Amino acid sequence: MSNQFAGVDFTTVFVGVVVSRSEWLAGLSVAYARVAELIEQNGITARVVPYLYDVEAEFEDTVLTFIERSDRFAQRAIIAGTTTNQLIVADRLCSPYRIITFSVGASATSIIALTSEFACTWMPLDRNIAMFFFMLHCMYERTNAYVVYDLSDPTLLVDVDSMLEDMRIQAAQFQILLCFTTLDAIDTLPENATILLLATNDAIAAAGPARLRCTQPNSSIILMTARNSGARAAWFGDNVVPLAAVPNALDFTRTTRSLVQSIGEDIFDASPFVYAFFDCLYTLAKFELVVGKDFTIENIIKYSVALSGSVCSGANRSSPMRPVSRI
Repeated sequence: MSNQFAGVDFTTVFVGVVVSRSEWLAGLSVAYARVAELIEQNGITARVVPYLYDVEAEFEDTVLTFIERSDRFAQRAIIAGTTTNQLIVADRLCSPYRIITFSVGASATSIIALTSEFACTWMPLDRNIAMFFFMLHCMYERTNAYVVYDLSDPTLLVDVDSMLEDMRIQAAQFQILLCFTTLDAIDTLPENATILLLATNDAIAAAGPARLRCTQPNSSIILMTARNSGARAAWFGDNVVPLAAVPNALDFTRTTRSLVQSIGEDIFDASPFVYAFFDCLYTLAKFELVVGKDFTIENIIKYSVALSGSVCSGANRSSPMRPVSRI
């Protein structure tokens, strides 16, 4: 039964996109436009609407704006930024309305106690980085394993705490001794080590190469996360190998290929969350094609919709990058 609004009924999905204007201009707008094209091409009635903010202090009000302007829709979801803190804030605001809340770049993964059943991280990058850290450590046979972290940015406290927990879990599984220290507490980096550096670019640049160095050639490997996009080798002293794990959209599928081609030469300067954003947004928009299933996180993940062939049964299909729910 349709309601009073033309083109809107109880199967219509409304997806609000709440992201910063800087990330919007760094590739997310291209991904959004591509999803809008696919919605039109395939006759999907889902609504996908961006809500942009300029500074972090505007994030909460922007989420409230989405809630207010989408209240006529029975099936609502929100893609709420790219940080764990944003996911937690958006879930707190949206869960009383049973609105599904996703983050497409939430760094933390050990946050189940801080979110409701309506919240989900689509692509938890830092869990993969935690595993990659220990792969590097073993491959290059480094003696010491360190995590150096900085807590000066309050917006990253949840991310850092959760990443530390992920590292502890992985270290226990690999039976590797892992040492933790703050960025302020070190004078120089440990030798012959694999080092995970959890700090913003500003904090790293301020620490400078006099402290972020080793005395022996190629002594230590520094691994940084997606928050360090734009990091510079000049911030580090000699004898270290700095690496920033910043994923880009790859040519996984025919649909993804069109996204990469749309971004063009800017792909390597694009937001590291562009593919997860595209994948999450398009999956939510397509869910109305699944017949007889409630609009829940579990069903969104279980019944991934392929537009070719029958979708009435909601048959599952494989995907190169699936969301991870409630980890």
